[in-house]
Amino acid sequence: MTIREAAIFYGVSTSTIHSWQQNLALKIKRNKAPTKIPDDALIEDVKRYPDDYNYERARRLNCSKTGIFNALKRLSISQKKDLRTSKSLPDKKSAYQSKLNIFMQQRYPIVYMDESGFEAETIRPYGYVPIGKPCIDSYNWQAKKRTNVICALYKKMLFALDYFEQNINSHIFYDWCKFTLIPSLKTKCVIVMDNARFHKSKRIQRLLNRHGHRILWLPPYSTDLNPIEKKWAQLSFCAKGGMENNLPRLFHDMGCIDSIKT
Repeated sequence: MTIREAAIFYGVSTSTIHSWQQNLALKIKRNKAPTKIPDDALIEDVKRYPDDYNYERARRLNCSKTGIFNALKRLSISQKKDLRTSKSLPDKKSAYQSKLNIFMQQRYPIVYMDESGFEAETIRPYGYVPIGKPCIDSYNWQAKKRTNVICALYKKMLFALDYFEQNINSHIFYDWCKFTLIPSLKTKCVIVMDNARFHKSKRIQRLLNRHGHRILWLPPYSTDLNPIEKKWAQLSFCAKGGMENNLPRLFHDMGCIDSIKT
């Protein structure tokens, strides 16, 4: 019987007959019934091993990776991960907040300080062009001029501002404390700062304590507890947005003052 005759006999097209010829081998059947993954066992496995891969779960539950994938989808279990800091951090934050509350009850003015850097030349990463054409701009990658700024914050007011063209170290920070910060403080204050190495200098701590000021250290990785970070974000937005590229004028427009009255 020819292919055409077979097609007429079975009432199908010749291409179907050709397809049948290429798939004459019998399909291999499973040697066992499909595995039903117990929901309770899978949920417990996810609780015990939340970041394991599907093939590891499949090995434990004696099924396929695809089976695990479908079962997780059916149970509305998605893959996600939120990396957080050490479990001891909440305790450190709580201890910090307790100390801060005590100082506030004693009516100490709370002064926050921090450093930040500003590039002399910033680039805008994207631009508009017709579809199909590249957006090409020029930038001097050799230029690395950067201005570092140290500043303090009392309530919502920036003060004790100073600019440096070099990296800030313990010597620069000491001079800033001695010649800029301390003369700006008219009364004994609590100065909140992070745990940068050059902040921890015993010489700096003795200087501040000698003038009656107290130091309160922020917990590690807790920039959210320093309100001056919001000011840095505003300044960075204005600088990168091209609204103002002159740092002294930018800080002046932000309301920066020389000293505070408490």
